[in-house]
This record gives sequence, structure tokens and C-alpha cells, in this order.
Amino acid sequence: AYLFRTPLIRRGLTAYGGGTNISNLNQDILSGLEIPVPPLPVQCRIAGTLSAYDDLIENNRRRIKILEEMARSLYREWFANFHFPGHEKVKLVDSPSGKTPAGWNVLTLGDVLQEIESGSRPKGGIDAEERGIPSIGAENVLGLGQYDYSKEKFVSQKFYESMRRGHVQNRDVLLYKDGAQIGRKTIFGDGFPHETCCINEHVFALRTNDRCTQAYLFFWLDQPDMTQAICNLNANAAQPGLNQMSVKGLPIILPPKPILDEFDKPANQALGLIFNLAKKTNVLRGTRDLLLPKLISGEINLTSVGPSQQLYQTV
Repeated sequence: AYLFRTPLIRRGLTAYGGGTNISNLNQDILSGLEIPVPPLPVQCRIAGTLSAYDDLIENNRRRIKILEEMARSLYREWFANFHFPGHEKVKLVDSPSGKTPAGWNVLTLGDVLQEIESGSRPKGGIDAEERGIPSIGAENVLGLGQYDYSKEKFVSQKFYESMRRGHVQNRDVLLYKDGAQIGRKTIFGDGFPHETCCINEHVFALRTNDRCTQAYLFFWLDQPDMTQAICNLNANAAQPGLNQMSVKGLPIILPPKPILDEFDKPANQALGLIFNLAKKTNVLRGTRDLLLPKLISGEINLTSVGPSQQLYQTV
């Protein structure tokens, strides 16, 4: 399995693929493909070394999901079920959004947003050879703690500095604004996915004023009914995609600031841990992918190394 993930084998399969309209492989091609086959003990050590990285990556993924669910559960308990600290002393009253605790406000996003902006790309589009500043598009608005570095595109440092808007700031909430997956959202921070990056014209960055917090905004927008409301904006629009005015018109129920601040403490702690795990996962993937061709080709010789677990512990 690891062998077939190396660039060498993938290039070979691509070169051998035949067909008139579409490249394809057949059994004869696969049967005749030459591959390096080290002794079985070395194969086991290679697989053990690489799978140890995969185990750590999977463990981080599970931890991210647990932290995400913990934060979501807390949000639901406080702001959907209204079991926030001190709720026993607060009556539910009628509001435009149904029964809400007394003293809570039913507003629109426009009331709590300081900034809503999208980015841009150079005239003529992205240069595929550019390796400057990451430019985040809709393909990487995937959800909490998720980012596909293999799909990144870049703009030059000069273009980045010329952008009047679209620079990603810490704890920005990003919203997929036009395309097949409208309604997807994420939040970035603490150097994840990058210390410096920007967005293109297919993504909105949302920043709150002092009436709301970034963590509350993200979890509010990520509720199923709010995701559907965002999708409905596109369905009802004359032009496909979201615009700033329609997003600003979305409703939001806002609790008093002390409750927001109390929620922010555990929510931001969970987000910080998620961002840290996501960054570590990227380092692990990078290290594994660097080792992969070196181990398969024999550039790193495992014939005289002990069991794979011992090797892994020294990496």
C-alpha cells in the first residue's frame, strides 16, 4: 500500500496507462510493473515505521473530533436548550425566534459583524508555479480543524501586500460563499493552517464587533438550521452565491455579554487544542511523506535496524 503511494510508482502507472479517450490500466500492465521488493523483514520495518505515523495522525483526528463534540455539546446545552449557568432564575419570553431567555436579544448578523470581506486573485488567475502566500479558496473551507494542504494555491508576496482585503486574521470565521457547497464554514487561528495566508473571492471572512465573539459566531452559524438558512439564501438569490447584504440579514440570538464571555473560556480552550493538534498532524504527514520514498528506495537502509517500534521511537 505504501509502495503504491510513492511518486515513482504513480508516475510509472501514469506512463503505462493506455486508452484512446481516457487513461486506464489493465491486468497485463499491472502484472508487468517492476517494483522494488526488499526482504520481508525490511518490508515489515518499513510498513511499521510509516504506519506508526499514520496511527498518530489517526489518533490526532479522533482527539479533534472529541474536542469538537465537547464544544458543540456545551454550545447546544447553553444556547439551544438554554441550560446556561443561572438559567433557573431566568424566564423564557416570546421573541421573533420563539421562546428565548429574558434579556437575550434577537438580532441580525449585521448587528454583530465588524467586518465581512472576501479576497481576490491576480488578474489572469493563480500561477500554478507560484509558492508565495497561501490563498485559501472554497475547497479548503472544510470544517473545524480540517485543511487539505495538497489543494493549496499561492499568490506572490507582492500581490498579497497589495490586497486591500482578504488577509486572514486570528480566529476568523470563514464561509463558503459560492459554489457547490455553499454553507460550509470553518474557523482558523493560532497559526493554523498558516501564520500568514489570505482568501480568494469565493470565501467570506467574518469578524465580530464587541457585542459578540468569534467562537460563539462559529458555533451559531454551524447549527444545522443556520446552515440550511445560509443555503436558502443562495436558492432565493437572483445571482448564484451569497452576498454581504444577505449574510448580514441572517438572524442571531445573542445572550448577555457575561454569558458569552463565560462560554468563550472553554470554547477557546477547545479551539486552541484543535488548532494545535491540526498543526502537529500536518508535521507528521510531512515527515511521513518525506520518509516514504527514502524508505521504499532503500536510501534509508533498515537492514541493520531493530524492530520498527524501536526505530519509530528514535524518529
